[in-house]
Amino acid sequence: MGQYPCLEIHLGRLRENARRALAFFRAHGIEPVAVTKVFCAHEAVARMLFEEGYTMLGDSRLENLRALSGIPLPKMLIRLPMISEAGEVVRWADCSLVSGEETLRALSRAAQAQNRVHQVVLMLELGDLREGCMGEDELLRLGRLALDLPNLVLQGVGANLICYGGIMPSQENLGRLCAAHERMERELGVKIPWVSGGNSSDETLIAQGKMPRGVNQLRSGALIQLGIGLKDRPMPDYHQDGYILRAEIIERNQKPSMPWGETGTDAFGHVPHFEDRGLLERAIVAVGRQDADLDCLRPLDQGVHILGGSSDHLLLELTGDAVGYQVGDTVAFACEYASVLRCSTSNYVKKVVIED
Repeated sequence: MGQYPCLEIHLGRLRENARRALAFFRAHGIEPVAVTKVFCAHEAVARMLFEEGYTMLGDSRLENLRALSGIPLPKMLIRLPMISEAGEVVRWADCSLVSGEETLRALSRAAQAQNRVHQVVLMLELGDLREGCMGEDELLRLGRLALDLPNLVLQGVGANLICYGGIMPSQENLGRLCAAHERMERELGVKIPWVSGGNSSDETLIAQGKMPRGVNQLRSGALIQLGIGLKDRPMPDYHQDGYILRAEIIERNQKPSMPWGETGTDAFGHVPHFEDRGLLERAIVAVGRQDADLDCLRPLDQGVHILGGSSDHLLLELTGDAVGYQVGDTVAFACEYASVLRCSTSNYVKKVVIED
């Protein structure tokens, strides 16, 4: 594997984010689950989270939870389990989010077969329309079932917001979750330890003093790793440059801004549109949509502008001092969430940990 493209993981910046986020959440009575999926459970980053005092790691992929098995922290599966993988869920995850009866029964059978106890957090739909059972009555029914099934522990209730429908966390919707939790404890006659209120987008609600008091857990990834909160807004005093992508220039040329010939679709089935701006100073770097979300890359050199790309090529316009770039030089990009996710997942992007 070559040296480029490479994703620089600036561990010192991430450590500062992690430390600040943990102190913030705990000051408001909330214990965060550190979500590892955006960096594909890279061992160095996960171990840093352990060193900084996080008490649980969460991921949506069992492969990532298995990779984290050497880190002595409990693990949460934050995507609903597939029934077909129930045995692996119980093996690699201490806890999982559940919204249906069939899944509860499958986890119970798997836990019995392995002589393990598996914790479940029952998810309630609050309007974002991703996972969650419909209504408090159904949540209560699932709670009774979880208590009756062997080898399961009803550890909490939870909800997800913002990720699909864009519904923002509020006092009203998270208040519904807290009310459902209180009802379950009252009618089931048991203590249910966790109210898992969502993700990093809740930070703004907490800072405004509007988080319902019953919420005591969040599943946080973006705030720690990228220093962003609600609506992907950069948070003050957090680093947004913990992940830097570097790619090498493989062509440097002056070319027209308008393609010529009969126009069809591009490599991804779209009909491209161009503005005639005359001749442009251009470069191509060896990275593409297979490796990164090109819309979520931000060139660190102000003279570099992204024109577009295909699977394996990123096309750049060079202006000002950036006109001096030549073949063999590298260009650096700050990565937003989607690009960190894709770069971390790509086998074609080398990962380099930098202790700064």
